[in-house]
Amino acid sequence: MRKGDLMSVSTSIEIKMVNTGDGGVCPIEVIQRLMDYGWTLNDNDKTSYLPLGDEDDFDWQRETIDEKLLMSILRQKKQNKETIGIVLTWDGTNIGGEFLLRTDSSVSVNLNINRKQMEDDNLGITDINWYLVKLLPVFKQGNLQVESFCYEEYI
Repeated sequence: MRKGDLMSVSTSIEIKMVNTGDGGVCPIEVIQRLMDYGWTLNDNDKTSYLPLGDEDDFDWQRETIDEKLLMSILRQKKQNKETIGIVLTWDGTNIGGEFLLRTDSSVSVNLNINRKQMEDDNLGITDINWYLVKLLPVFKQGNLQVESFCYEEYI
């Protein structure tokens, strides 16, 4: 494949967390920590999330929504033991992806929004270090601990 040819790339990071304290891993707390660290809800001036009752349909909603209302929806999804899905981008860059927070304390991040590629790389390989530096510290705060993480890229 020549430089400039269009190709479909699928890149994701899977993070498994444990809580070293008394409780489980709260996905709402994880989202708040991500936002406190520099991730934003900005998806081209909208917010994208999986709605209540989304039974693995992945029917992403993209709209202007009040953050309090969004968090209320996400809390209800947590109560219903649904996968929580939210699009987050790194502040000021519009680089990010779809974050899926599952009931098994794992987070899957599909790096599909303006995927950051390695400098001087004609192969189009993802700059995974850029993402890890902006993700892993969040999952090592308080009682959270990273049990494992896995990176996959299909070109």
